[in-house]
Amino acid sequence: MSIVREEDDSADKFIKAEDNRNRGIKTILLWNTLFGRKDFYFGEGDIFHDCPINKCKIFNERDYLNVEDYDAILFHGNELSKYDVPLKREMKQFYVYVNLESPANRAIPYKYYEDYFNLTMTYRLDSDIPWTYNIIEDVKSGNFVAPSRDIDWNASRNYTSVEKAVDEMPSTILDIVRGKSKLVTWFVSNCYAKSGRMEYVQELSKHIGVDIYGRCGTSSCNRSRDCFGDVIEPNYFFYLSFENSFCDDYVTEKLMNPLRVGVFPDDLRVIVMQIRMQD
Repeated sequence: MSIVREEDDSADKFIKAEDNRNRGIKTILLWNTLFGRKDFYFGEGDIFHDCPINKCKIFNERDYLNVEDYDAILFHGNELSKYDVPLKREMKQFYVYVNLESPANRAIPYKYYEDYFNLTMTYRLDSDIPWTYNIIEDVKSGNFVAPSRDIDWNASRNYTSVEKAVDEMPSTILDIVRGKSKLVTWFVSNCYAKSGRMEYVQELSKHIGVDIYGRCGTSSCNRSRDCFGDVIEPNYFFYLSFENSFCDDYVTEKLMNPLRVGVFPDDLRVIVMQIRMQD
């Protein structure tokens, strides 16, 4: 066994950095994890192979290069500690703030408010690098539709009548719809969300039946099951897709999950908007 001296290791890192630069390869370091995932949910292997610009390498081991030699470093804001940040930094580097959570619940540490990060990569559409929870495409053309600040739903509307749509619907889907007997359900574990969703559901429950699954209700579904497929799809018409906070562009998987199993999602923001318009 041979021991590599520190100066030799540093020299090796310098050579690798120079080699990447000469080949036009951009290097990206994932500084921490995204909810425990070292790959930030990007996947393993050559994740850039289908990208228009694919001369990039991504690493989650900090010691592959000297930290100041990476072209960009991604920091997951929720798991960022002020005691665990790079000790060296080059002016040419991009420090990217990554976050998919609502700032109402996961605030940015004060130390990093102003000039620590160069770029943002979040669910917000005005981020330098938008990273949304979902993408909606036209089923026929494959063209991008949403999310967007100026969504044109008419571009993908086929103006099919309700009667024709029912006639064209596969019999298996019609059988599921006809078998439903319950109106509204909701899966929730945070009973004190800042959006006021619990208070709304408590009032709604005074008028119609709402089956609540999770810590905040009386019903349960084991996490090992496909609760949307096994419980919601065969039984319920509507699902309450209520976010935990009201923030610009904050639309998570809560909206899309029921649509994937043929259940209509009710969004609290839409309901509040309709009430205000009526007032």
